[in-house]
Amino acid sequence: MRKLLIYLGVILLLSGCDFLNDNDVNPNDNQTEQPDNGEQTPDDGDDIQGGNTDTESYKVYVYNLSQWSSLFVYLWDKETTVEYAGKWVGMEIELTEDVNGYTYYVYEFPVEMNGREVGIIFNNGQTMQTPDWFITIDKDYYLLLMGTSTPTIIQDRNYPFSKEFEESKELYEETNNSVPETQKIHYTTTDNQRLTVNNSSIVAGATLTKNVYDYINNCGILVFDKPISVVAKGAFFANHQIKSIILPAGVVEIEELAFSSCSIEAITLPEGITSIGNSAFSPSDLVSITIPNSLTTICDDTFSSCIYLTDVTIGSGITTIGQNAFSDCFGLKNITIPHGVVQIDRGAFYQCISLEDVEIANSVTKIGSEVFQDCKKLKHITIPNSVTSLGKSLFYNCSSLEDVTLPQKLSTISDYLFRGCISLKEVTIPDSVTSIGNNAFGGCTGLTELRIPDSVTSIGNEAFAGCTSIEDLTIPDKVASIGSRTFSGCTSLWNITLGNGVTTIGPYAFANCSNLASITIPPKVTDLGHRFVDGCSELVSVYCKPTTPPSAAFAFNTMPPLIYVPKNSLDAYTSHKDWSWMSTNIVGYNFN
Repeated sequence: MRKLLIYLGVILLLSGCDFLNDNDVNPNDNQTEQPDNGEQTPDDGDDIQGGNTDTESYKVYVYNLSQWSSLFVYLWDKETTVEYAGKWVGMEIELTEDVNGYTYYVYEFPVEMNGREVGIIFNNGQTMQTPDWFITIDKDYYLLLMGTSTPTIIQDRNYPFSKEFEESKELYEETNNSVPETQKIHYTTTDNQRLTVNNSSIVAGATLTKNVYDYINNCGILVFDKPISVVAKGAFFANHQIKSIILPAGVVEIEELAFSSCSIEAITLPEGITSIGNSAFSPSDLVSITIPNSLTTICDDTFSSCIYLTDVTIGSGITTIGQNAFSDCFGLKNITIPHGVVQIDRGAFYQCISLEDVEIANSVTKIGSEVFQDCKKLKHITIPNSVTSLGKSLFYNCSSLEDVTLPQKLSTISDYLFRGCISLKEVTIPDSVTSIGNNAFGGCTGLTELRIPDSVTSIGNEAFAGCTSIEDLTIPDKVASIGSRTFSGCTSLWNITLGNGVTTIGPYAFANCSNLASITIPPKVTDLGHRFVDGCSELVSVYCKPTTPPSAAFAFNTMPPLIYVPKNSLDAYTSHKDWSWMSTNIVGYNFN
């Protein structure tokens, strides 16, 4: 009964692979008979009917790991058997293109093939060749060719390989050469050609006595029917035959890189698993994953660059989501952080460009740097009050973010927290915040309303640089320093009130605030930074309240507008080394 259930599970999982289609061809079947060499080629004048008349030509990109020194392509029309690339062995592919740093062999299909179903064989110009492969010429194809005597065609991959692929390949080559044959696990394809799972000790302290492997049209599943406990480091690296795996009960550990750079689309993880190592599935073709409740940590890079991953269920046992755990998962749209998670580490969802909805449980206390950086579709997010720390660049370049609720226990708006959030219109800074970091709101061009609470004591460099929609702003009395370029480029700012606690105004602090007509320097200021109002084209008056002239060397690059100073300090200003050169523009004034 147990074996019957296993095989029924295999059939159900494989049913999504369209393997019962009569037109499908098993890449490992014996090669079909090639077209008779006496057939006419298109050059001989045959009129091929039914093709697409579009003038755009399509290409096939081949990343060649087959160890062949030459690569030939042989093509024929499936319906008419007319040859396209000349008689057998076909045409040598000499054209190459670099894509993302990797060199592909490129063959451009003739335009007359558009819309046709054709057969393709790749070969080395001698005795080695791939099985027949049939495609419709209606798009570009990216293929991976690997093996020696019978390389495997990985169909419809249609994206360039990443640097992690090459790094994992080197890891495999290193480990594979150091392990004796007796420790390697094998499985058998339908034509009895033995293929090797890409690592030695796939199991720890156990052996796989029966290999059940069904392989139909590049859709396969490996079923273990004997106990195993560990999937070893790099075990399935770059394996492009297995599409689905059921791991049996008893597996407690998946080591790092176990499924790295493989084509696995679905895996069943058993309850009881306690460890999944760094980069275990990075990258792979996973579409969905359910993380068992028995796991407590999602390690660093576990699912990084799984670009097809759209559905993630995080188990209730998880307490920590590691660095870059889901980074570059371009297809991920929604994520729920369950209760129990305490910490989300740096870059966990970095560049998840489709992520729209995030729910964070109120058990989370720390969210690290860059966690949602470049999540360009994220519009709304609520950070629960349990969170006390938000890392740098948390929402950097979240260009669709419109509103965010910050936790009431937050003490710091960290550096670059909202940098480049161009859709952010309003944000409420809680009264618990004491510091606003460098470039915290830089480039938030849509931000129109902002209240800086009285609790804030410091504002960093470029904190509001480029916030072109802010018109009116008040700096609280506890703030002692205005940093370099803090408000530079705030082109709509016409009124700013600086608190009486300010002692220093940094270089270019208000540069290019082109709507600013006047500014008042608080009474405790002792230092005015280099060209602090540079480019303020509408500035007509500066009210300077300090009774002792502050240091102001090169504060103005040209003759400034009228400068109003305390009347009883007029002589001190006009005789001061930093102010005397503009004495004709200094006016005594009675401040209230």
